[in-house]
Amino acid sequence: VAGLITGAILGVSMPLVGFAIGGYQMLRGLVETPVAIMDGFIGCKIYDEARGTWEEYRLDEDADDIKRALREEEKGQNKTKNNNHPSGSNNNGNNNNSNGSRRRVKN
Repeated sequence: VAGLITGAILGVSMPLVGFAIGGYQMLRGLVETPVAIMDGFIGCKIYDEARGTWEEYRLDEDADDIKRALREEEKGQNKTKNNNHPSGSNNNGNNNNSNGSRRRVKN
């Protein structure tokens, strides 16, 4: 008899609690969505899931960092190539275009 009463109480209360929690989460999503859109698109922020916070993101700064890293990598490759060739030539299968950029040619 005790199990029947417990089962009846839990059978009614569990769906009600689930409905209440689901309703709360839905309302929270409705309230937070405009803020997320504003922060993501207009505020130049990205969401860091590990920290649970919005972080500033600037595409131009990221592009500058990438360009700087590529220049440093290219300098390192040029030093290695010049050290391996007594003549200082660093052609190694690369063709120089008229604008000074290099493109790799398949052998």
